Amino acid sequence: CYHRREVYTVYDMFTTRFKLHKVIYNHRTVKAVELMAVDALLAADSVLKISESITEPERFLELSDSILYVIERSKDPKLAKAKQILRRISCRDLYKFVDEVLIPPGVKQIRESEIASCQEDGLPPIDASDLSVYLIKANHGMGTRNPVENVDFYKTIEDVEPFRIQLSDI
Repeated sequence: CYHRREVYTVYDMFTTRFKLHKVIYNHRTVKAVELMAVDALLAADSVLKISESITEPERFLELSDSILYVIERSKDPKLAKAKQILRRISCRDLYKFVDEVLIPPGVKQIRESEIASCQEDGLPPIDASDLSVYLIKANHGMGTRNPVENVDFYKTIEDVEPFRIQLSDI
């Protein structure tokens, strides 16, 4: 419960969360680095057996960012592709961002193959496996509902019954 005078602070917390997702967590550079790190880990999996650790809790708990350094310093030729991807991240030779569009309500997914099939004639071919689509839903955490309406407030410290504040009361 929060004191009713903190309603704007609570609302601001949800707005800050929205802004962080929009501006930082889903920024095109962050997404490029994230995708490249995943590709490097996938390329290293056949050697390091990273995916097998999910069935071995002790081994899974030992995984950390240090695995990237293990890949970078490895002499194993089977890790060359993973090393190259990590080197590209270090040199800021990141995967390219192509476009951002607003998706109409009701569209659940857009597949890479759909985008590749829309390519104009006369351009070099695009393979769907070279594309990544991120569908990002930007809201305050509860879709179209105002999350503050689900937060309990009190008027005085003696109150035993919390109450909810409606958007129209803010």
